[in-house]
Amino acid sequence: MKNGDGQVAFVCHSAIPVSERKDYQLLCKDGSRKTATEYKTCHLGKEPARAVITRKDTGSQNIYRVLKQIPDSDLFSSAAFGGKDLIFSDSATGLVQLPRDTDSYHYLQEEYFMAMQALKDGTPPPLAKDYSIQWCTVGHAEQQKCDSLQIPRIECRRASSVDECIKKVMVLLGHMDEC
Repeated sequence: MKNGDGQVAFVCHSAIPVSERKDYQLLCKDGSRKTATEYKTCHLGKEPARAVITRKDTGSQNIYRVLKQIPDSDLFSSAAFGGKDLIFSDSATGLVQLPRDTDSYHYLQEEYFMAMQALKDGTPPPLAKDYSIQWCTVGHAEQQKCDSLQIPRIECRRASSVDECIKKVMVLLGHMDEC
């Protein structure tokens, strides 16, 4: 952008040098703009932490084991090779293996997926105030009670078990990676 190559860039806030932050603005979900220092309250989507992504098979376990054998000082430092952030970010401190049932949607989280889809479609993502409460019920009686509450913004979602409810809630919250 600095060289006139474009008007919009998707970057992490830390990629903008401190001395140049005054020269850039952030585009917010509500259509407003803010300074580059206001990234916590103005963004199109929060990018999740970097990840090493593998297939869901036995090979992924081997990849993790091999990477864990390498000392962190060798894995997360690029200085000896005359570069910065080579293979892994120099600021990385370790590898964390996520639960086996974590897929890309759960890891990246709903907000990120919605923002990316909105960019593809050319429509803004919904604002937080447009969301409704997703209430998970187990069984017919709970579903009937939930439906009868008649509270605006409550959507009753039925599941076959408490475990299924928990999974649905985790998916909706984007916290499946914390299970």
